[in-house]
Amino acid sequence: LALAVDPDFVKSGHVFAAFTGSSGIRLVRYRSVGDTLGEPATLLDGVDAAAAPSTTLRFGPDRKLYLGLDDAGDPARPGDLGSFNGKVLRLNADGTTPSDQAGGTPVYALNVNQPRGMDWDGTTVWIAEPLRLQGVVDGLAAPRRAAAVVNYRLPARVDPEGAAFQRGSLIPGLSGDLLVASADGGSILRLRFDPGNRRRIISSEYLLQGAVGPVQAIPQGPNGVVYFCTLNELFMIAREPAVPSPRPPM
Repeated sequence: LALAVDPDFVKSGHVFAAFTGSSGIRLVRYRSVGDTLGEPATLLDGVDAAAAPSTTLRFGPDRKLYLGLDDAGDPARPGDLGSFNGKVLRLNADGTTPSDQAGGTPVYALNVNQPRGMDWDGTTVWIAEPLRLQGVVDGLAAPRRAAAVVNYRLPARVDPEGAAFQRGSLIPGLSGDLLVASADGGSILRLRFDPGNRRRIISSEYLLQGAVGPVQAIPQGPNGVVYFCTLNELFMIAREPAVPSPRPPM
């Protein structure tokens, strides 16, 4: 359902995966060994899943692992602190709870239903779900628990499968925009924010509409290139290379 690469991958070789098994949603850490993933270590198991399960998994700017879990089809669970369902969990890379978490629990954000994508813009975490984009804010002081500050209704035709901000100057026209992968219609939804209020979305447009198949994932690489996947292809969005000027005749 979701993958995340350790920020210290060069040293650790760790890759994290969330998937469903016989006991529910499971979070497993693997080590890259040659061209395979081995040495599985289960960090979390037995979380109930919805009939059509949804999770999202990313490392945050604080180098903690954030895991979004669906509500297991029960609308009461997202507001219940006794359940991990309908929450975003904040974890250390070994699966333990960070010492600055509120209540000694990894529950970081409540009231999510079907998390499909997540990325940070400053202290605001934007969580993409079917029909909505939710912005939650972390106060950055212990104890850590985020509070929702904005809900943005996504177009009905958008079926989110990932979300990523375009950072840096590699693609100036997209800088600061949030790109939401959509499995419906084979497109990417581009959301532009008010420069004076980064919690206010001022416009949206579809990129690559109908040009590719259903978009299943979208991250930005460390080099500023945006990558996205369809069911069987990997694409990249980058600035077109400059064409060298012809040499003047001698």
